[in-house]
This record gives sequence, structure tokens and C-alpha cells, in this order.
Amino acid sequence: MDILQKLLEGLRQAQDPRTGLWYQVVDQGSRPENWHDTSGSAMFVYAIQCAIDLGYARAEVYAPAVKNGYEGILSKAVIRPDSLVDLYDACDGVGVQTSEDIYINYQKSVNAKEAVGGFLWATTIVEKPGITS
Repeated sequence: MDILQKLLEGLRQAQDPRTGLWYQVVDQGSRPENWHDTSGSAMFVYAIQCAIDLGYARAEVYAPAVKNGYEGILSKAVIRPDSLVDLYDACDGVGVQTSEDIYINYQKSVNAKEAVGGFLWATTIVEKPGITS
């Protein structure tokens, strides 16, 4: 199994089946203080759908992860009274840290640039013509 297939399968297995999202520390979903990360989840949705579109991943295996992940990131988008959208539960500018605890305890923000960018990429690829939900 090549590296991409290992990554895709690892993501599929680490996805939270209840929310469709991935955790801040992806493989530590059982830790009660860990939380669902909107930016990473959006980037994973985009990457998995790209792999499907390019023929590197089988749609029958990975399309459910895309569908559930996209529904999960949509749940983090809140339309404000002024009709703009706020994206919740992402970190602004997380870099390489020295421990999992630092990642898990990193401050969440609204409209973190990584979440906005990832959300736009995921929305563009999932909602393009020819994709069914």
C-alpha cells in the first residue's frame, strides 16, 4: 500500500463517526479534552475528494468520509444576523509543538484563517457540478 493509501485509510479510520469531523490531535479521539478541528477537517475533506477525483482513491470506499466530513464542517458554520458566516473551532496559526497536550489545549478561535481557507476549498470541491451528496 503506498503512502497516499495509508494516509487515506488512516484518516477514514480516525474520523469521528458521530460528527464526521477529525480531532485536533487526529489519532487521540478518545481523550476527553481533545476537540473537533474545523480547519483540519476541511482540509481532509478536500484532500480525500481530490484523491477520488484524480482516481487515486475509490469513491465507494472514501465518498462517505467526504460526505460526513463536509456535513461536519457545515455544522461549524454559523450564519450571522448580517448574513455573513462565522466558522468555529479552529486554531489560528498552530505550528509544530512539543507535545500533544499543547495542541489539544491551543486556544480555539472564530474565523481562523486556516478554517476559512479550508472551508472554501472543501466547499468548492464538494459542491462542484457532478458531485452528489
